[in-house]
Amino acid sequence: MKQYDVVIIGFGKGGKTLASFLGKRGKKIAVVEKSKKMYGGTCINVACIPTKYLIHEAKKLQSRKNQEWGEKAKAYASVMARKKEFIDKLRLGSFKKVNQPEVVEVIDGFASFVDEHTLSVEQENGMIQLKAETIIINTGATPVLPDIAGIKNNPVVYTSDTLLNEERLPKTLSIIGGGYISLEFASMYADFGSKVCIFDRGDTFLPKEDENVAKVVREALEKKGIEIYLQAQSKKVEGDQLVIEFTNENSEKIFQSDAILLATGRKPYTEGLQLDKAGVKTGERQEIVVNHQLRTSTPHVFAIGDVKGGPQFTYVSLDDYRIVADQLTGGKEYDKEKRGHLPYSVFIDPPLSRIGLTEKEAKEKSLNFDLFTLAAADIPRAKLIGETEGMLQVIVEKDSDKILGAALFCAESYEIINLIKYNMDTKDTYYTLKNQIYTHPSMSESLNYLFDELV
Repeated sequence: MKQYDVVIIGFGKGGKTLASFLGKRGKKIAVVEKSKKMYGGTCINVACIPTKYLIHEAKKLQSRKNQEWGEKAKAYASVMARKKEFIDKLRLGSFKKVNQPEVVEVIDGFASFVDEHTLSVEQENGMIQLKAETIIINTGATPVLPDIAGIKNNPVVYTSDTLLNEERLPKTLSIIGGGYISLEFASMYADFGSKVCIFDRGDTFLPKEDENVAKVVREALEKKGIEIYLQAQSKKVEGDQLVIEFTNENSEKIFQSDAILLATGRKPYTEGLQLDKAGVKTGERQEIVVNHQLRTSTPHVFAIGDVKGGPQFTYVSLDDYRIVADQLTGGKEYDKEKRGHLPYSVFIDPPLSRIGLTEKEAKEKSLNFDLFTLAAADIPRAKLIGETEGMLQVIVEKDSDKILGAALFCAESYEIINLIKYNMDTKDTYYTLKNQIYTHPSMSESLNYLFDELV
């Protein structure tokens, strides 16, 4: 049995960063990863990086929308080949950076608990056991598979993970689910040239967003030719035919598709870990329950990243590393309650970025606020680059002049939202952003104009 100071199960962003950090401080570390194709974690291999690479490449191909189908398919195949080469390099680089024999050992295999300090690792050539003072669970999340007849082993049915490896561009793509993953794939494949249909069983498009924001997002997607169906219950898949029940009109329709994407969310990946043997408790969605220090019900066992539930972002996983690193080597002062506001971006075209309260939530809380809005078409940089679609909206508390929330649906919103986060975290007033000197022409200078546009 091998003995370590810390064993990390999973090679994700928080885990690999923590491994290097602790290893450099003299700790004996092991990282257990069940698949060599997942070195570097979800973000590098099947999520943030490959999807944003493809979104970027798809946008560059928009100008070729009148091309023959064969040319579009050829361009897509070329992009997918370059994506694979790019991701392979990142994966190898991540492995080399972490796997330092004198510091950190990467162990291939599937880990499960034997007791609260011992792990059994199933490898190709048998089983080994590892013992550690501290264990970090960093196993990420996996796509949710809905209960729809005909999806199992169907060659035209994909998850967000598997579609990223498909080298054939589908002429028609049906997407089950209307969340953020769905919209990113819809926007991307529409730009590549596919005919895209979204089927959402809910009765409201983007229910978490303000109605005016959801409206302009939907209009932008529909301009790309994307069809969005609400109150659409997916009944079954027969070959390449998707049967949809429309609950609002009590009817059934059949849609033929070259590819069907299941975009119904992701769930914490805890299957097979034998958490009960370590006394580690889970919640309703099988997420690992943690306290504000990311300790589980067994105090020397931590959980970081998507497996603990909550926002599924790689930058949250990175911040989880900071919390655990402080717990193990620092003053134990930093925790979840001190991480500030969490922004997020949906990489459709243009991107939607959000932070804090929506207008709807501010009203429900009976807050006294001002609403500032600006059309993207009024931003000089947006005019210059020909990306004038969208809007910006910021909610400011009247009494304190502090920003309560923002929704930015415009080019480069994923950069601007970070300025707003910093302003909110420092508890500054919106005047700092309004009166800041920004380079020109830039999208960030939109904040000069935005705060003059009081609704």
